[in-house]
Amino acid sequence: MANPQPDQYLKLSNELSEAMCRAPWLPYHVRCFVFIMRQTYGFNRTWAEIRNRDFVKATGINKANICRAIRQLVGANAVVVQSDNKKAPSYRIQKDYDLWGSLPARRKPLSNQATTVVQSDNKTLSNQATPIYNKDKKDNLKTPAELSADPPPDPSGQEKKPTPKTKKKRAKTIATGWPKDFGISNGMAEFAIEHGYDPAKLDQLMQAWHDQCDAKGYKYKNWRSAYRNMIRADWKAHKIYKSPAKAPRPWEKYGKETPQ
Repeated sequence: MANPQPDQYLKLSNELSEAMCRAPWLPYHVRCFVFIMRQTYGFNRTWAEIRNRDFVKATGINKANICRAIRQLVGANAVVVQSDNKKAPSYRIQKDYDLWGSLPARRKPLSNQATTVVQSDNKTLSNQATPIYNKDKKDNLKTPAELSADPPPDPSGQEKKPTPKTKKKRAKTIATGWPKDFGISNGMAEFAIEHGYDPAKLDQLMQAWHDQCDAKGYKYKNWRSAYRNMIRADWKAHKIYKSPAKAPRPWEKYGKETPQ
């Protein structure tokens, strides 16, 4: 049973809260905006480093919708973001609500657009059709009845069998050794950090795996998939590259508060 206490609160001006009430946002935008406000004003700071998984854990929204909502809030100038491609992005609230713009308009469903196109084309199709000349008599044009009539039967009496379509041969992917330009990208580093690896030791982990692949002659068709499988593997040697256990956050450490 929830029992919030009055001694722990989020300090927020009434003017900014009234501006939030007037903002024409969707629920996803409001939940992300409030979480950024909690991570900044809730800890008496202006900027806060927040990862996508923190948004997902706090709001319950999937990652794709989180990225879309944050991108639209930044485009509306309601949230300011900074990123150096090394750490998690830093976010802050745009206090000057007069600078807030409108969110992008929602697109119409594709099914409605396709229906409109089909209906409009069907109306003018009969008028735009051009007559076809008869091969035997070039001076005479075929009438609409002749065009819509069934083709003459085959004099041989045998039905023509459809010719089988030739299947296109797919190019086979060949397993190769360690690629020359293969290194840790931002997505690969984030994948390793999510599995508990220390960001400062990722280069050492990559070099150790490189030496092992060269020593044993490993070859893969997709090296990025092989990298993810290596990160998921729980080997004893991987423990030296793991990050130390993080201290729990205040609300996770103490759990639900007891009534006073």
